[in-house]
Amino acid sequence: MSSRFCVLGFCFAAATAATFAAAGCNAQAVDPPPASTDVNTIRPGDWPSYNRTLAGDRFSLLTQIDRTNVGTLQQVCAYALPQATSLQTGPLVVDGTLFFTTEEGSFAIDAATCQERWKSIRALAAGSFARVNRGFAYLDGRLFRGTQDGYVMALSAETGKTLWEVRLDVAGPGVTVPMAPIAADGKPRGHSRARRGRVSAPGPQTRPAEWWSSPEYGR
Repeated sequence: MSSRFCVLGFCFAAATAATFAAAGCNAQAVDPPPASTDVNTIRPGDWPSYNRTLAGDRFSLLTQIDRTNVGTLQQVCAYALPQATSLQTGPLVVDGTLFFTTEEGSFAIDAATCQERWKSIRALAAGSFARVNRGFAYLDGRLFRGTQDGYVMALSAETGKTLWEVRLDVAGPGVTVPMAPIAADGKPRGHSRARRGRVSAPGPQTRPAEWWSSPEYGR
């Protein structure tokens, strides 16, 4: 897939997220509560988890876009990726910032203008067969993601700085972590593509001692 197609594919997500963010800001108080993935406390303009809520409903409470005007939506901005790559990420929106990933990159842009806030590129020695990453988990100002060489990492949502990264105990040939994790009860959770593994969940504040589950194929 060319970089041009990656840009076009992302434009529609950015434009939609920008509308969500703008509508959410218009409806919020001056000092809204912190972002949450709880269906009862999540702010209307935020999309802080891959499925928006931990219940996985993928439903927005915003009403600015409906069946009467959806056909009039237009692109409002675009962000050009720095490298040609597959783009299968599920963008997050928290406090007007849109976060997304590629195989090697982590990005934060203004959800209304597409202006870059930060980017972090973690180059791989060799690309994986999948060449994708499907996004972040967000928790308490931190972003969590996996990598295609078997690592899990945490980044600062404000600066993009890597806070920690750790190699899975099952890391090796064919072991990748392309999925978007989830974060709940103070801990991020997810799984790897591997034959065997263990269920575990590290704390977000420090480097984890253990991580994800990975059942055998076919189970």
